Amino acid sequence: MKLHLPVSLLIIGSIFSFALSAQQRCYTYQHMLEQIRTDPVFAQKMLESERSFDDYVSKRNSGGENLRTTTLNIPVIVHVVYKTTNEKISREQVLSQIEVLTEDFDAENGDYDGFDAGYGSVKGDANINFCLVQIRWVKTKKRSFNTNDDVKRTSKGGSDPVDPSKYLNIWVCNIGQGILGYAQFPNGPAATDGVVVNYLAFGKGAQYNLYDDYDLGRTATHEVGHWLGLRHIWGDQTCGNDQVDDTPLHNTYNFGCPGEGHLSTCSGTLPEMWMNYMDYTDDQCMYFFSDGQVTRMDSYLEVNSARLINIANTQDCTVMQDVEIDNSGGGGPGGGGPPGGGGPPGGGNPNNNRVDAGDFLVYPTVTDGMITLEINAINSGMTSLNVYNQAGALVYKLNIAVAQGINTKSIDLGKLSNGVYILQLMQGTETKTKKLIIQQ
Repeated sequence: MKLHLPVSLLIIGSIFSFALSAQQRCYTYQHMLEQIRTDPVFAQKMLESERSFDDYVSKRNSGGENLRTTTLNIPVIVHVVYKTTNEKISREQVLSQIEVLTEDFDAENGDYDGFDAGYGSVKGDANINFCLVQIRWVKTKKRSFNTNDDVKRTSKGGSDPVDPSKYLNIWVCNIGQGILGYAQFPNGPAATDGVVVNYLAFGKGAQYNLYDDYDLGRTATHEVGHWLGLRHIWGDQTCGNDQVDDTPLHNTYNFGCPGEGHLSTCSGTLPEMWMNYMDYTDDQCMYFFSDGQVTRMDSYLEVNSARLINIANTQDCTVMQDVEIDNSGGGGPGGGGPPGGGGPPGGGNPNNNRVDAGDFLVYPTVTDGMITLEINAINSGMTSLNVYNQAGALVYKLNIAVAQGINTKSIDLGKLSNGVYILQLMQGTETKTKKLIIQQ
């Protein structure tokens, strides 16, 4: 059984002991360290969630908590951010990845019963399905993106997330530095919540342009595991702690496909669980989560993350129309429409089937300040946006020039303090309101 050390000690120790490999399958750990360095609120939330997880496990072990037996459906928005035609992956390729996620998290993958190094009794079933809600093909002028989350920002040539309190947002793009993907751990900023995967490692099938060793969709499985709270199995340091009791201590990450007799040289010299999704092995050599990892994911879905709890309770798999947005001009989206269809000229509306005339849409509704408005203007002219706090005081006002039809506007409310706000949009005699939560 692993000793649960305070996460603060784990983080500090890891900073000095973990060196990057030339092969960087995943950048999640480094991304987390950067967020902790720049965001003390996030760092505190990480500490609190670890304490809460220990309480959650204790209650489960003592019979105070029932194991979840129902299937959860997690709705997914996929942003395909591309510059070249090779990077603009097809709907079929996206669907192949959604199928892999469902199989892997529901223990229905065909290789689930492969070699398990004697850990068959702790092989887990997360009982999670994934449903594709929408694909957003976004054309960019950027050759590649790094790990600073620019791909998640329309203003940086990427694509803003769609309501992270309801959806798992996945960005597929060209990531530099040989990185296959990275994710944000639970309780990070809403405006950057989700998973990023290299377009050469997203999906499954010999018919697609994928890396040879990463062509079964397991990069996304690995990154979604992080998004649901899982650490790397080696704890990101030599013989480190992934905070899960039923995974063995690993010396470090494993690449390729280790032999069946591969042993750890950590305390106990146990066989390593290199077939676990949270190692770095090739796609064909990772094929299950452990029961303890399932418990850890459940802790975030049930008690540890307000955002994930809301997704688990909402499970809104209502399908939206796929869209194309041209963000290659550097000034945000403009033009385009659904693939093969005729969206409104120059409208750039990613959700035109949801915004009635005279109404508007705001997303994300839980944000660190950056929001996008989609306004279906009745007439060309000026419209007014008023933002009120819970006490009813006007805290922000903006006049917006609009053309008749769909208009998209990015607004920064980051100077407002955390809390619940009411957005009021006035177009002529029409007044519409929406609720917004700022959580920085």
